[in-house]
Formats: sequence, C-alpha cells, structure tokens
Amino acid sequence: LGRNVESITMIYDVEGLGLKHLWKPAIDTYGEILQTFEDNYPEALKRLFVIKAPKLFPVAFNLVRHFLCENTRQKISVLGANWQEVLLKHIDEEELPAIYGGKLTDPDGDPRCRTR
Repeated sequence: LGRNVESITMIYDVEGLGLKHLWKPAIDTYGEILQTFEDNYPEALKRLFVIKAPKLFPVAFNLVRHFLCENTRQKISVLGANWQEVLLKHIDEEELPAIYGGKLTDPDGDPRCRTR
C-alpha cells in the first residue's frame, strides 16, 4: 500500500444484551456507523471477538450483519464459554486487559483499563 496501515483487535463484551437494546432507530444508527467505518477504514479492523453473548445475540447480529461486507464478517468471531482461552491465543497476555484474562491494568490497577 505504500503506507503504514494500523489495525485493531476489538473485544465486544455483550454481557447483559437484552430485548431493550433491539430498538430499530438504534440498530439503524449502529448499522450506518458500521457502514461508514467499513467504507472509509476497511483495513483498520484486524479481528473482532464477541464475548459473553446471550442467546439473543444471533438475532441482534443478524439485524446488522447485512450492513457488512463478507471480508468484515469473516473478521468477526462470536466466542463461546472458552472465550478467555481463545483471546489469549490471539492477544498477548501483556496487552489483554486483566478483566478478560490478561495482565494489563491501568496505572491505578483498574482491570478494565478505562484510562488507557
């Protein structure tokens, strides 16, 4: 490409996702945001791991997946009960927040790394 391309690995923790989150205007807006991101920064997403997905998640995901191209859909992994093990195969434990099974914390010890 002749330029540096930085990519990110995202962890999408959907614990607590429920019917109250399936509001059409919010889904449409989320889809538009995904489309804009995909249109303008397609190489930015390296991997997206969805963890702690409730049984409702496939319904929610099917509502937005049509906004995504096949290349992006292939980067998304919905993980099961062994999600920590899978994350550690793809993310160095020094870079993975402690709340997800890694060793990374904020300078103040926050395992969620809210200020990093």
